[in-house]
Amino acid sequence: MVTVEYEKPTELKRYSASDFEKELLKIPDEEVRMWTKTALENAPDSFWGDPASKSGRYHPIDECAWGGRVIHTKRAFCVMEILVDSERDKLGDCIGSFCLSAILLHDVCSGHTHPEDVYPYYRDKLGQEFVDKYPIIMNMVKSHMGRWGKQRPRTLEECLVHYADNVASKLHLMRPEVPYDTRGCKP
Repeated sequence: MVTVEYEKPTELKRYSASDFEKELLKIPDEEVRMWTKTALENAPDSFWGDPASKSGRYHPIDECAWGGRVIHTKRAFCVMEILVDSERDKLGDCIGSFCLSAILLHDVCSGHTHPEDVYPYYRDKLGQEFVDKYPIIMNMVKSHMGRWGKQRPRTLEECLVHYADNVASKLHLMRPEVPYDTRGCKP
């Protein structure tokens, strides 16, 4: 596996949970929205600065640089909005809120640990009661990598989180005018 070294810019954009205010306001269920905001506020530092792909193979170029994980998460959220709207009759606002929450949190532990470790990370950080409140969201996050992860999606909502993540990471393939490989990354 090839690892791409990326340069940290001298003037770093400092991302934080406040950068997701627009997305958080789109979560219909207020309780889920506040829970998600708390989770984002307690995300590891790596979530806010690391690239979405250190190898440079699976994401557009701007997601392979400083802050790329945040950029990718915002794009995945846009895809999830479309999917939730498409399946609104099956999901309803409650499950739709869970899906929107899960996509915001899907890469919180990527690079820090593993997606499967999101539960113990938040349990240790915020307590058992916090993680036990929405096990459905935790399961969506754990299974978001689909066939490339340890836990595969089993429900419609778990599949939607996987699809939103996967499609968002491939948007550059749909828009060839967006440069994918200007630093020697292998597609």
